[in-house]
Amino acid sequence: MSNLLSGIGFGLTLSIMIGPIFFALVQAAIEKGFRAGAMVGFGVWISDLFYILVVYFGISHIASLASNEGFKLYTGLLGSVILILFGIGSIARTNKEYNKVEDIILPPTWFSLWLKGFLINTINPFTIFFWIGVISTILIKDQSNENNNWVFLSGIFSTIIVTDLSKVVLAKTLRMYLNSGSLKLLKYISGIALICFGVGLFIRVVL
Repeated sequence: MSNLLSGIGFGLTLSIMIGPIFFALVQAAIEKGFRAGAMVGFGVWISDLFYILVVYFGISHIASLASNEGFKLYTGLLGSVILILFGIGSIARTNKEYNKVEDIILPPTWFSLWLKGFLINTINPFTIFFWIGVISTILIKDQSNENNNWVFLSGIFSTIIVTDLSKVVLAKTLRMYLNSGSLKLLKYISGIALICFGVGLFIRVVL
């Protein structure tokens, strides 16, 4: 039970951090509703689950790869480009003259929403560094037994899902109290935030 509670506490701490995932979830929920926001979240959760399994079962190889400067540089550059493109796409969607063109290029399907969440989380190099840090430092270093390890990780993972869904619900509820001007402003802010995160990531990996 203590391992589960520790994982939940760790997940709650992680959930209050505001990053590109937060803005992607809020943007989808405000623009298209709860199911759209949840689908973006589903992409994020699959990405996190992928990293948990890969890092847990291959910690030594993954840690060695992640410590390579080339890995951090090229993954960071790719992640920054994706964040900037999603941010630009978000801003473009707020202008009517871009709506028809964007619908042709990238239809707002469930898969495209899932892919958005998956890519933003997967291509961000700090995601894998986070899971390497959690699994190697807290689990492997402490030499806990395997059952306790998975209970702890389950606590983190389930808390991430619950808090992400809570953000989506709050964003959808907020939409009811927004007029068209406020909604447009929030979409611009969301797009600009994603661009800023992309630029910030680019600066961190290049400098």
